[in-house]
Amino acid sequence: MGHGDVKVTTGAGAITGGDGGVGDGIDASTQGGDLTIKTGTGTVQGDPGIIANINGGSGTLSITAGGSVIGTLTDGVEATIAGGGTGAIIIHGNGGAGSVISGGVGFNGIEANTNGGGNIDITTVATTAVTGASMASWPPPPAAPPASRSTRPARSPARPATALTSPRRARGRSRSRPARCRAG
Repeated sequence: MGHGDVKVTTGAGAITGGDGGVGDGIDASTQGGDLTIKTGTGTVQGDPGIIANINGGSGTLSITAGGSVIGTLTDGVEATIAGGGTGAIIIHGNGGAGSVISGGVGFNGIEANTNGGGNIDITTVATTAVTGASMASWPPPPAAPPASRSTRPARSPARPATALTSPRRARGRSRSRPARCRAG
């Protein structure tokens, strides 16, 4: 780990780490500078699948998953800017049909945290599912309508429910508070 840009690019082959905290799929970090990880169509799997950290200094942390990323025991993707580092975290799930970004039991598909300045942006294409612990109950299921004792027909709602944004999804933040983002 040192200062300067770090780039990791993979191809169509699978990358498999170990379990139990000793075998990350991809582990990359820097103490300032851009950190870019771009995976091919092969599955990246480990504990976690991808872990990326900018520790101090400034830079953009960018992860583009072209295939599945699987955290066997912890998060699928864990991205952090820590130690007073500044910059944005950008995560794109661009996998093809059937791709998934998932965490182990009780963990997140994607977890992104920054305690410096910068935003967190997470986007996925429709063919990439993000699964994990924090999204298990979001959005909440619709409430069941109350039982009617009347013989009149039930009223339809004034308007349909709209999609809600999870309070754990990416959001802007001020420099005075750390931002956390968990997806899936």
